[in-house]
Amino acid sequence: MKTRAVLNPQNLNRKFTTQTMKFALLILLISASLFFQSEAVVDRFVITGKIFCTIPGKINTIKDLELWESDGFGDLWPFARMGDDHLKANIAFHEEKPGMFTFAIEGEDDGDQIGDYELYIRVRNDCSRTGEQYWTDYAVAGRVDKPGDRTQYYPNQNFNLDYRYKRSVSGHDDNQH
Repeated sequence: MKTRAVLNPQNLNRKFTTQTMKFALLILLISASLFFQSEAVVDRFVITGKIFCTIPGKINTIKDLELWESDGFGDLWPFARMGDDHLKANIAFHEEKPGMFTFAIEGEDDGDQIGDYELYIRVRNDCSRTGEQYWTDYAVAGRVDKPGDRTQYYPNQNFNLDYRYKRSVSGHDDNQH
């Protein structure tokens, strides 16, 4: 003879309340994490300087500039740039005279950094005798802080593009993007 389970309304109500509470707690945790994420500290950077190409007859040699922050595995190639952050930035550059570019970068990161930032810029250029375009990384150094200002300033950066086989920040001849 088969026995049938009798549903107890009190048990159903208790299960429904427990599940509802778990769901409400989940929604509360998600909402709180979104709120705190939106309140994250934003670190700002201002980088200015000049980029040179001294190969005679080279004009408009810079094609692109990008701002990056190194979170990678140091110089352990091919993993060196893994984890690096491509930072949001406003970048302006112009050719002041043939072979000399002035640039200004205003960037930011969402404050996930512990300690100092290891910034670098990536430059796509054709400063070579063959005119071939390539990417090169240049470490940004010489931070200047202003009292009461969270912005990090890196003035007077000077980079020479003439070194076609310059070792990049990532520790190898960096010819890819």
